[in-house]
Amino acid sequence: MTHQGFLPECEENPQNPQQNAMFKYVNKTYELVSRLVKGPRHSSVHQARGDKFATGATQPSTPRREKRPKSRIKEINILQFNICGITKKKTELAKILHENKNPQQNAMFKYVNKTYELGCRLVKGPRHSTVHQARGDKFATGATQPSTPRREKRPKSRIKEINILQLNICGITKKKTELAKILHENKVHVALLQETLHSTTDLHITGYTSYACGCTSCRGIATYVRNDLTADIANPTVNSTTDVQKCILWLNGKKWTIYNHYNPPANTCRIDDLQENIYHNTILAGDFNGHSLLWGYQDTNNPGKYLEEVCTTTNLSIQQNENSPPTLLHIAHNTLSRPDLTIMSPDLENDSEIRVLPAMGSDHRPTLITIRQNGIPPRQQRSRWNFKKANWEGFRATSEREFRNNSWGDDIDGLEETFTSTILKSSNLHIPKGSHQKYKPFWNEEIEAAVSSKRQARIELEACPTIASKKNYNKATAVVKIAIATAKKRKWTDTCSDLRHGGC
Repeated sequence: MTHQGFLPECEENPQNPQQNAMFKYVNKTYELVSRLVKGPRHSSVHQARGDKFATGATQPSTPRREKRPKSRIKEINILQFNICGITKKKTELAKILHENKNPQQNAMFKYVNKTYELGCRLVKGPRHSTVHQARGDKFATGATQPSTPRREKRPKSRIKEINILQLNICGITKKKTELAKILHENKVHVALLQETLHSTTDLHITGYTSYACGCTSCRGIATYVRNDLTADIANPTVNSTTDVQKCILWLNGKKWTIYNHYNPPANTCRIDDLQENIYHNTILAGDFNGHSLLWGYQDTNNPGKYLEEVCTTTNLSIQQNENSPPTLLHIAHNTLSRPDLTIMSPDLENDSEIRVLPAMGSDHRPTLITIRQNGIPPRQQRSRWNFKKANWEGFRATSEREFRNNSWGDDIDGLEETFTSTILKSSNLHIPKGSHQKYKPFWNEEIEAAVSSKRQARIELEACPTIASKKNYNKATAVVKIAIATAKKRKWTDTCSDLRHGGC
């Protein structure tokens, strides 16, 4: 007997036990090798024959499953034609490919490479030279195109200065329009508002994301962050008489910590989040209602003592003093005070500027904090031509007169410079030029005059707090509210009438 026809079967020898053990090992090894060499695994010799196992059971032989032969492609179909632009012919092309059983990847078209090259320009950014031009290869004319370096990406513009607005708004419901105008005019990045009374008010302002506190017993505070910034807002205190919001702002690769704080009158001020002694890029702003001789009060209360202790034990410092402009006009007592304070870390003091803005309907005046970045010049606002208000007759007359009076030579550069200067001179005379930030369609000259009158009445009341000046200020404030509401209603009516009659 032989295994698979080429090796003899090793028989047992009763006189040599070692040889018998070796023969058994060789037979088993050959059986395993045969399984690896000859193909898929089969049952062993004893199982295939249906021999008995140690348990006495007999294993029936199992027929081998035949493999299904792989399908082979009988023919290869290749389609070739000049498509003359594939944009509007893809549907017909797909129909032809499927009817003739042509795989789409086997179709060869002329001008497809050109179409792909144009598409790459749209998908991958600015236009680059082709492969041959980039390598400096020779063209059919024999000229060599030098390689063109790839245009570098323009770095992202950095914000040159950070503007933070703090204001006790005394109810935001009827002051959103004026607040939005102040935010856009001063390019405010973060606005810290106190006493918003926002429980039944929609806080939405275009271009900003609002974060309101979740307290139920406080007067309400809210933080506005411009939509192009990355920030995280947290409320360290909930359902407490002292309301605090913490804003973590990521700007120009730096982390800024800004606290929005409101402490009601006759309340003990405490900020539990201040546990360190050294702070960087940190600002605390809000209505603290703290009295101290350091910022112009005649007495000192508990919040004032707490703020003095904070400035003594940390590197934070209060930016207001007895010479700072007052922010609160107490209507009942006709007095001026400074309950709105700004506290910041020393690394921001030299690059910061604090301005008190004109009043906007609240007893408190808004305070604008501007922090300039070192080495970054302030951004200049770009102005644009207003062609809708241009005086084209005057532009034409001035241009023709200048063209006749100019001396024209043969130098191409001189001609171009003379022509350009003439056009710009006529444009500056007859085409208005300027820029508007967040233009309000309903804002008109009547509202602007009413707001100016209200600001003037506020100045007179602060300078001479009499009953007459107080009545004049209250009347001016009411006129502004009525003018804004009337202008909004009129603009909305006009817009709807234009839509109804097919106007633009």
